[in-house]
Amino acid sequence: MASMAGRSRRLPRLVALQPAANYPCRMNGIFVFLDILGFKSYVDADLVGAALMLESQRNILSVGLSDTAWYKNHGTIPDAFQAEHLTTTFHHFLPFSDSLCIASAQPDQFLPQLAHFLISTFCFTAHAYEQNRTGFPPENIKIAVIGLSGVTERRNWFPVLWRGGISFGQFECVDSQGIINGQKREAPLLIGEAVVRAVNMEKPGNQESLRKGPRLFCDPYVRAAVTDTRLLTLLVPVPGIPNCEEFLWPAFLYNATGQPENELLQLHDLLRPAVALWRSKQGTKYECHYFEFIRLICRSALTWAATNGLGVTQARAAIVRSLNVERAGELEASVLS
Repeated sequence: MASMAGRSRRLPRLVALQPAANYPCRMNGIFVFLDILGFKSYVDADLVGAALMLESQRNILSVGLSDTAWYKNHGTIPDAFQAEHLTTTFHHFLPFSDSLCIASAQPDQFLPQLAHFLISTFCFTAHAYEQNRTGFPPENIKIAVIGLSGVTERRNWFPVLWRGGISFGQFECVDSQGIINGQKREAPLLIGEAVVRAVNMEKPGNQESLRKGPRLFCDPYVRAAVTDTRLLTLLVPVPGIPNCEEFLWPAFLYNATGQPENELLQLHDLLRPAVALWRSKQGTKYECHYFEFIRLICRSALTWAATNGLGVTQARAAIVRSLNVERAGELEASVLS
């Protein structure tokens, strides 16, 4: 047998990652890292139900892309209200399992579109939770079997809620390689300082309470990049955590119509399913996540109202009425503190 010394070893050739051919190779922009809340538990409980959560995400993105294409094909420019419900500023949108990376070069236009994406993915199934008056968990829904008249089945429609981090800075989309079904495939990859910071911002500080609920935390670079004063009011400091703010995304449920008290009636669209989920998880380790969601909904409504002409006392009274309607008046002191 020939000795190894007599052979020339073939070493792998070092190939640099190439800028992605179809995308701007490097840019300064806003970068968001998102994780679906509780996905591991959902996979353990019902893999099909967990997969349906990703289908909800895909459907909402598809609607946004279709609406964007409609405006473009008809040569119509959407007004400000319509534009916030599109995905025109999503320059990159890369999913991986239960995580999402979204990037944009337009922070002022992107943050409202991000907020509406988050609201829509939750509301895609949440309408069913408020209607569930059976002994089953709210997310366990009875649905009709298509093609079989009168036949129903129970299926888990788990709530699609995200938590994550946001940063602003430099990042790059590059072409990498992967293997799918044994075949080499090109795969886009996002790298950069903003990517690292956004991932780290998902869990800021050491407080356990900051690990609960669908919350989005921002580093100081986000505020520095935003020029829309309306958005700045929805970036609020996180007590006890330096250089960290929270983006109150549920505030985009409301529109600046000049009638803020009437707008707050829409609070039920998020509050009703959130209370149903919280109540069903009382006494379990998941209760705290939905409690923090209710707090986030109420804090967002209060902040939005205060910056849209409604006094704090009136806004609190409107939120308390909504809590009472949902038979959750006992939460008043804790969620509005």
